[in-house]
Amino acid sequence: MLGRELLTPDETRKLDNSECILLIRGCDPIIDKKYNTFAHSRFSETEDGGAAPYIHDRMAAKKQAVQILNEESLDYYKKKKEQGEDVQIVELSFDEIFSYEPIPKKIFSEEELKENQKKRTVEEVRPPKKTEKPVQTEEEKLSELLESHVYNEEQLGEIMLAIGAGISYDKILQMADTKNSAEKMKEIRKKFTKETASD
Repeated sequence: MLGRELLTPDETRKLDNSECILLIRGCDPIIDKKYNTFAHSRFSETEDGGAAPYIHDRMAAKKQAVQILNEESLDYYKKKKEQGEDVQIVELSFDEIFSYEPIPKKIFSEEELKENQKKRTVEEVRPPKKTEKPVQTEEEKLSELLESHVYNEEQLGEIMLAIGAGISYDKILQMADTKNSAEKMKEIRKKFTKETASD
């Protein structure tokens, strides 16, 4: 029969209590026997099996997970870490522990907070003056030049050879002029290489 449901509601009601219908996405439904949890070997560890119920301790969750360990405990946790458990071990000397200063709860006094708020409102009304651009290094100038201009492969090769030869960046900037051909760059590079070698 095509188009028939797996079971009608009446047929489902007549199923034995030991059977169940298992629905897995992408697969056909399966009728199977229910698993008998009461027969499981660890059923006695559950609340239904007679064990004490689990009570979530909210205060325990707030406690720090950091522990100061003795040698035996340290060995135990090292073994746990080797077994792949999420254990982090930080070894500190007594000097490091005693030199630790906790962050105070109040970092700013009330007066300092008011002063900071005043400064912030003034900055919002009057934007700060523009600061001067930081001075570019020769290396930054060269990288900017290489990004902004188009060089052919021979020219780029000469620039790379000059950098590899240890020629100073200001001399490479002179050499890297886009008007210079690869041959001209080669001549300049050789000249600067001789000067660098003589220094």
